[in-house]
Order: sequence, then C-alpha cells, then structure tokens
Amino acid sequence: MTPNINAKIGINGLGISRDVSLSDVDYKADLNLFNVSTLADYHPWKNGGFRLTGGLVFKDNNIEGTGKPKNGGKININGVDYDTTTQLTSVKTKISLGNSVAPYLGIGWGNAVKPGKHWGFSTSLGLMFAGSPKVVLTPEFGSGATPALKEQINNNIEAERKKQESDLNWLNIYPVFSLGVSYQF
Repeated sequence: MTPNINAKIGINGLGISRDVSLSDVDYKADLNLFNVSTLADYHPWKNGGFRLTGGLVFKDNNIEGTGKPKNGGKININGVDYDTTTQLTSVKTKISLGNSVAPYLGIGWGNAVKPGKHWGFSTSLGLMFAGSPKVVLTPEFGSGATPALKEQINNNIEAERKKQESDLNWLNIYPVFSLGVSYQF
C-alpha cells in the first residue's frame, strides 16, 4: 500500500474431535475453529521490523458436545437430578465463541514485503475482541418425560445456559499469538 503500511489476509482453521470417559459419563466433543482475518500493518520506522496491526477477523468458532451417563444414572441440571433412562437421556451443548466479526489490535515484528528480501519471518501478539460467548443447550427427553416435567427441565436448562454464559464471559477478549513465514518473488 505504502512504504509504511501493508495489508494482509489470513485464513486459519482447526478441527478436533474427542471422545472421553470420565467417572460415570461418556463425553463427545468437537472443537471447530475457522477464521479469516483482514489486517493492516503500520511500520512506524521505515527500515524497522516493529509494527502495529489492526483489522477485522471474520470467524466461525464453536465447541459442540454431548454428555451421557454410563449405565443409566442421573444428569444434574441447575441443581436438579434427572433420571437418564426415562426423563432426560442427554443434553447437547453448543458454545459459539462470540460475534461472527471481531476487531483485532496487536503488535508484531517482521515485514513480509520489505524490499530486497525474499524470505521473511514474523511474529505477532494481539487481542481479538470477540464478544460474549453464546451457549445453546438442547435436551433429549426420555419416554417418561411428561409435559410438566419437560417444562421444568426446559426452565432449568435455561437457568443453566445463563450460568454457563456468565462463566464463559471472560472469553469476550482473548489473546492471539502467531508466527509467520513469507516468500517474496
């Protein structure tokens, strides 16, 4: 763009699935991360590597999971136990990590398009202002769940959802660290 300002686009993603058994519960979880960043670097000193970075990150980051007690048992929702063979067989969880567009501010070292260099290395440290996480809890009712019991479960699920969102609110701003390698023709 100019000798002191560079524009860049980045794409990154990660998907991890895990099945874990702890105590009397089987958990299945998927972590899905996908981000497209549109950033501008400002190099305050023409020949220096230090830079300030700002821009937007378009993201689709979430965690999905299900927990099912082994051999029947109970699920505790908002302090109330429910029988998993007849009342509530499982609860599916989806946590979306904030807004779909997040501002980014950071500092770094390295210039991918510095004149006279073919190879370049860079590092960045910044903050993504992601917004508050959103939690969705979906109950799977058992055959013995009456309409009144379903209403009670849904009320407790809503209270649990609000508690989880409050507990995860610290994720509304989170650190980002990156390393980069570039080649200039």
